[in-house]
Amino acid sequence: MEICNLLPAGEFEEHAGAQVERFELSHAPHDTYPSLLCTIDYDRAVQSDFDFLSVRYGKASHDGSSSLEQEVSQSSGNSKVRSFSVQELEGEGVSYYEDQGAYAALWEFPDGRGLGVLLSIRSTVSRDSVEDPREFLEWFVGRVALRVSELAASPVQGSTSYPT
Repeated sequence: MEICNLLPAGEFEEHAGAQVERFELSHAPHDTYPSLLCTIDYDRAVQSDFDFLSVRYGKASHDGSSSLEQEVSQSSGNSKVRSFSVQELEGEGVSYYEDQGAYAALWEFPDGRGLGVLLSIRSTVSRDSVEDPREFLEWFVGRVALRVSELAASPVQGSTSYPT
């Protein structure tokens, strides 16, 4: 089974070190900038430091400025922001810890579209006890970036979820 038509569930679970309980995909139409949102809930019955992973794709910025700069400047917990690149993928990325109890990876494509991945830490887990997941997030961005842009540009599918 593929998660949100992006990658096989087994591959995700192997790299995430956790099992998927459910996922939901929303695909909204827009002539110029289609958007996509995928939320992957981790299995609560299995020990994990994380609740869910959210994937957003769409127009990166509406005012012409870099959304990477905006996102990072809005995060006061950004002392450990790091840039990353993905082989054979145009654009630039950053990953960092957000104030709201989550790690984020953002990728900005040269055409102004952006891919944001947010990994939420469970409320019962201390941030200090969590192993830094940015390597996983950067891998995930590289793995799905081309597919997510193709999927967003495809005919609109509305909202789908598993299990239904």
